[in-house]
This record gives sequence, C-alpha cells and structure tokens, in this order.
Amino acid sequence: MMIQRGVASSLAKKRQTVLEQGDYVELEKQSQMQKIMAYFDEAGGGFEDGRSSFVYFQKWVLVEYGILLLTIIILGLSVIQYEMEFTGSVKDGPQLAILWVIFIGNLLLVGMTVIRYTAFMDFQKMKNVFLKEEDLISTGIWEDILVEVLIILPSPNPFLHNLKFEITNQFVKAPYIQTVNELMNLIQLLKVSIIIRVAMMISMYFTTSAQRVCAMYAVKPNFMFVAKSMMKGYPFKVLTIALLGSIFLFAHALRLCERPINRLDPNMDFGKFKNAIWNVLVTMTTVGYGDFYARTDFGRIVAFLVCIWGVFVVSLMVVTLTNVLNMGALELKAYSVIERLEMKHTMRTAAREVVDQALRMTVRSRRGQRIPKEMVGDLRKKINEFKSVNRHYKSMLDEATNISEDMARQFDFLHDEIRSSVEQQTAIAGSTDKISERMDKMSRVIEDEANMKKNAPPPPPSAPVEPVPMAASTPNIKSAQSNGSKNKK
Repeated sequence: MMIQRGVASSLAKKRQTVLEQGDYVELEKQSQMQKIMAYFDEAGGGFEDGRSSFVYFQKWVLVEYGILLLTIIILGLSVIQYEMEFTGSVKDGPQLAILWVIFIGNLLLVGMTVIRYTAFMDFQKMKNVFLKEEDLISTGIWEDILVEVLIILPSPNPFLHNLKFEITNQFVKAPYIQTVNELMNLIQLLKVSIIIRVAMMISMYFTTSAQRVCAMYAVKPNFMFVAKSMMKGYPFKVLTIALLGSIFLFAHALRLCERPINRLDPNMDFGKFKNAIWNVLVTMTTVGYGDFYARTDFGRIVAFLVCIWGVFVVSLMVVTLTNVLNMGALELKAYSVIERLEMKHTMRTAAREVVDQALRMTVRSRRGQRIPKEMVGDLRKKINEFKSVNRHYKSMLDEATNISEDMARQFDFLHDEIRSSVEQQTAIAGSTDKISERMDKMSRVIEDEANMKKNAPPPPPSAPVEPVPMAASTPNIKSAQSNGSKNKK
C-alpha cells in the first residue's frame, strides 16, 4: 500500500511538472505573439481599424471635393477669358483679372494636390498598406504628384497674355495667328480627368466597405475596378454620359484649334459651336460627310483622337446592347414554352384543314361527283404543311427533353456534392467528438490523481533505532569463539 501511494505521488509530481512546463511554453508563445503583433502595429502592420480608416477616407474625399470645385471654376473662367480674347469685345483689364484668378487657382490646385496625396497616404497607412514611418518619397507617391502637377500647370495665365505666333497652312496659303493662351486652353482640357476621378470616388464601388470586400477576395480596389463595376451595373447610363460629355469636350477642343484660321477663311465657320458638334458627331460615327473638316495640324490631332474614341464607344455600345438582348435562363424557358404552345396551336389548325379537305373530297366521291385536280393538290399541300409543322414540334420537344435531362444531371451532380460535403462534415464532427472525449478522460485522470494526492494519509513516523553497546556485544563474541573451539576438539 505504501509503495502504491509513493508511485502515485511521484506520477502526480511528474505530471504536474510537465503541465507547468507546458503552461510556461504556452505563455512564452503568447508573449512572443504579442511582441510580434506589437511590432507589426508599430511598423504599420496588424489588422485594419475600420473606424479610423473611415475617418481618413472621408478626409481624402473632402479634399477631392475641393479639387473638383476648384477645377470646374478654373475651366469655366478659362472659357470666358477665351471668348473675351478672341472676340476682342472686352478690354485687357478684365481679361488680366480673370487670368490672375486662374493662375492663383492653379497654384491652389497644386497645393491641394499635395494635400490630397498626403491624405491618400494616411488612409493607406490606416489600412496597413504603408508603414507608419514612410513618406511621400519612400512610397513612390511623388511620381503621381509630379504627373498631376504637369496636368494642372498648363493653363492660360497673365504672363502669356498677348503672346502670339504665326503658323503657315496649306489650305489658306497664308500664315494665321495663334495665341499661346489658346494652346494653353487646349492643353488644360486634360483637367477633365480629375473630374472623372472624383466621379468614380463617390460611387458605391470605392467606399471603405467595398475596399474591404475587395481585400477579402484579393482584388485591387482601384479605379479600373470601379469602371468595370459601373459598366456592369448600369452600362447604358455610363455610356450615355461618356458619349455626350465627349461630344461637347471634343467640340470645344476642335473649336479652339480651328477657330483661328477663320480669321483668314470664314468658309467653314467653327466659331459656331453647333458646327463643331456636327463635325465631332460625323467623325465619331465614322461617317464623315466632308462639309466640315479640320484644316490645322492641331485640329487634325483632335480629329484623330475623336476617331479612336468613337470606335471605342460604338463598340462598347454594340457589346452592351448584345448582352442586354441575350435571354437569361428563366426567360429562355418561358420563350420555349410559349413557342411550343404556339406550335401546338399551328399543328392543330393544319390537322383540322387536312381533315376538312379530306371530308370534302369523300362527300364528293360518295355523291358520284368528279373530284377536281385542284382539290387533290390542295390536300397534298396541306398534308405537307402538317408534316412540316409536326416535325418542327417534335424537334422542339426533343430539345426540351435534352434541356430537362441536362437539368436533371446538374441536380444529380449538386446532390452528390451536397452529400459528400455532409459526409465530410460528419467525419469532422466525429473526430472532434473523439478529441473532446480524450480531453475529458485526461482531465478526469488529472483530477483523480490530484484527489488521491490530497486524500492520501501521511506516512507513519518510523521508530528510532537504538544503538547497540559495545561492552554487551564483546562477551557474546568471546562465547561464540569458545564454543567453536570446543566443537573442533
């Protein structure tokens, strides 16, 4: 009994030691994971904070709204200043004032662009895309800032006012005058890309929740994804807006290029906006009547861009219309059922006509009347029509049977897939039950050993050993020696 208790206590001590070591190892792993997560959080990794990222995204969108408003104001003032300068109806004072406003607006637009990309970088940091210690240069965002600044800066300004140059032209056979601000007005139409970008940002496909969904499916939530989503969601609206907007944009660009030549040859007056729109329409649809055409080099470049854009838009419209006119599965089934009903009605009508004609011929033969050849030919014609309709109806039934068989096979396949998934889930549940049972047994064993250790009685005290006196043991030894000597004798 004492031996069993000692063995049980030693096993309990060993198990306790192992458990303490396991707890230490587990605690060590948890501390290491906490250190790693803290490092990633400090370095810009970890999980995204949804509320903070939403706040930074709203700041980014607010800056974009400011850029959009300033861009529209600059473009509108540029159009007004161009009309004043070309017609000469207003003196230089108001024109210079508008040019100074445009110039200051462009400087503000450059500053807001830097702020915009800074807000974008902060948003990406909250999404844990960039590290917290990174800046505009280390992230490579400065390249995008440079490109956008190069788009913003070319615009009419007071320093280029009244600067002109002459260009020779083969149509008028004389040099015509082109101002620098007119070319700046043409180049600054690239600012329309900023308006398109902001329009994409405010769509539902670029929100923070949409970006998190894209991250779940390993999709880049960029503007290309937004454009594809918009074309998938409402294609006709997008194409209509793109078509109308591009017509007015290219018409204004063509007017800027072709209007200076009208000072020498007013035959094709591009000063009227309707003529420019008409030329863009016939060019975009690749018709080209020839009543209006570009005569300057800049105008030909614009006409070439119109041709490319027109082919692109028209092809998109054809594809979109084709996709819209394609029937879905339910629509196709309804269509086939309606066709079969109509074909059945046609077959009944053809059969009735055949029977009616045969009865007429039978009545005439019973009355002894001669059956004309026209009636016989008419009967043959109706019989052929009935056979044709019957064959068509049978082919439709066979097609419907094939569709039903395909659907049955698909349902069988889905049934097999569901059954296999259910079997897998049952196996997983059985394995988890076994694991839980083993864990319960282990816990019960540990509890029993702990209870045995607690309820075991303390070992009895051992009796003290009395020392043997040396004087008492000496006579015994001597008596043993004397007895031994007597036995030998």
